[in-house]
Amino acid sequence: MRKSLFLLGVTVVTLSSCTQNEVLEVAGSNKAIGFDAFVNKSVRADITTENINHFKVFGGYDGNYTNVFNDEKVSGSKGSWTYDNTQYWTNGKTYTFQAYAPEGATASATANGVNFTNFVADGATDLLVSAVKTVSEVNTSSEPETVQFSFRHVLSKIKFTFSTTLNNVNIAISDLKINQVPDTGNYTNSGSTGSWGSPSGTKDYDLTVAEEVTKSDAKSSTEVIVMPQTFSVGLSVSFKVTVTGGLSLTADHTVTLPTTAWEEGKCYNYKAELTPENIDPLNPLKPVQFGDPSVSGWEPFTDDEVTVAQP
Repeated sequence: MRKSLFLLGVTVVTLSSCTQNEVLEVAGSNKAIGFDAFVNKSVRADITTENINHFKVFGGYDGNYTNVFNDEKVSGSKGSWTYDNTQYWTNGKTYTFQAYAPEGATASATANGVNFTNFVADGATDLLVSAVKTVSEVNTSSEPETVQFSFRHVLSKIKFTFSTTLNNVNIAISDLKINQVPDTGNYTNSGSTGSWGSPSGTKDYDLTVAEEVTKSDAKSSTEVIVMPQTFSVGLSVSFKVTVTGGLSLTADHTVTLPTTAWEEGKCYNYKAELTPENIDPLNPLKPVQFGDPSVSGWEPFTDDEVTVAQP
């Protein structure tokens, strides 16, 4: 039988700005169009400025977003970025560029940036879009600039953290799962942010807590990347607790999450505290307790004569 565990709350971690220059340098040559990449940091992001190895580009001029680059893949790493079908700057033209990563999404270029159609959040794949980059009135008589993209994360990330008030026990969390989460949607870019339409389809996301929870050491689960969305009813989360050490028990739990909206680029840490009352709600733990002690009094003094010997 499944039991109910009270969830303490949710901590939201937003994207933080970079504190140092993390532009990937690319040297321009032959006045070909070259690219740089920069990824806004988030907590434990799957794609970062350090590990991004490709992105897809749309670009053009004269109000056309794709007449130079139409979903062109740019690959590389710090200091070296290349693409097939090298394109060259046209003098006097004003270009617009936009990009996304990783490849595999159904994407289209718009005035506000890349949109996505029927994207499926599989729990592991990050999704980035860039701000629209404009290069005005290109002058090919001087050294052309490199197109530098600044990407942002457009999905949400969640994890769970477990703590306990129980003494002298080890608690293993297993079979942790978020059930029936809508996972498919269309993304409309509005420039600095965007919006996901009402998601469809559902997916169960499995997470793991690799280490045991103790009173002195809370433990967090792995993370899953999910579709940003709002909720009218809280999602269901299920897991099993196995207690060893000072006592032995196993209990299955089903938790209803708070209806906190998931926003793009944000990480959500759901925190649960395991207590004697909720670790097995049908059989709450009863601690061994001691009452007030009583101490019997001394017996009254008995007068006994002691004979003292005479010398």
